[in-house]
Amino acid sequence: MKVDNLNIEKNGFLTIGSIFEFDNPLDITLLIDRCRQNGCTLRFKNEDLTIDNSYGNDASKVAVVTLYTMLAGHPKAALDYIRYCVHAAAKKECDPNAV
Repeated sequence: MKVDNLNIEKNGFLTIGSIFEFDNPLDITLLIDRCRQNGCTLRFKNEDLTIDNSYGNDASKVAVVTLYTMLAGHPKAALDYIRYCVHAAAKKECDPNAV
């Protein structure tokens, strides 16, 4: 998905299926900036994340967006984490004191 192909309406509302739909993780930041400049509320459905005018003052939301953006740019990190969770869950089934 390309930011230039999106209709960002002034004071509007834009819903995107997922942060992970973007070809370039930098486009996520560009989209957020353009929406904020236009007073447009942005929602990412998959991530259950809504970005509005309060975004710049909400450090936890900025951190969440940063994390998702990093995962979009480095999907191997997400796969490594999933692999770790599956492995840890399997260990706990066998040994309640493991991990």
